Amino acid sequence: MVLMITELPSISLLLLGGLLSGATIIDLFTRRIPNELVLGLLAVALMVQVTDAGVHGAASAMGGLLVGLALLLPFYVFGGMAAGDVKLTGATAAFFGPIGAISVVLLTLLWGAIFASGVLAYRTWSPQSTEHSETAQETDWQFPYAGAICAGALSAALLQAQGLSLITWN
Repeated sequence: MVLMITELPSISLLLLGGLLSGATIIDLFTRRIPNELVLGLLAVALMVQVTDAGVHGAASAMGGLLVGLALLLPFYVFGGMAAGDVKLTGATAAFFGPIGAISVVLLTLLWGAIFASGVLAYRTWSPQSTEHSETAQETDWQFPYAGAICAGALSAALLQAQGLSLITWN
């Protein structure tokens, strides 16, 4: 049996979108994602899954969490992503179950690449970039990733609502 919710209920989608929007705003201003927010998101995901499918829902949420964490852990280990981003993606993936988590991660990485391309283009061709190109620090090329996580999760939810998926499991 595949443990995965077929479609997020409206209230769940609102909670997910609201919490991820909050994480995005906090990440934009502080470059951090608070653990309290991640734990709150995980608690909501567990409640949604348990309400939807009981014990199987709890297993689905934990499976989504583990898959989300496992897929992004190498990015953290090799310095491409911060720990808060990995934890936020794992908690977000708990809403979708283990199979849906793969879609969430793939769409998050796609949105991250789109955002990174925009950041790269802006920082390469903006007038300010030539002023300090000799002294650019590593942080000049980093950007808050919570927006990509939010866009990836909401894209995955929209695909599910249309009965579509990046990953199928028989």
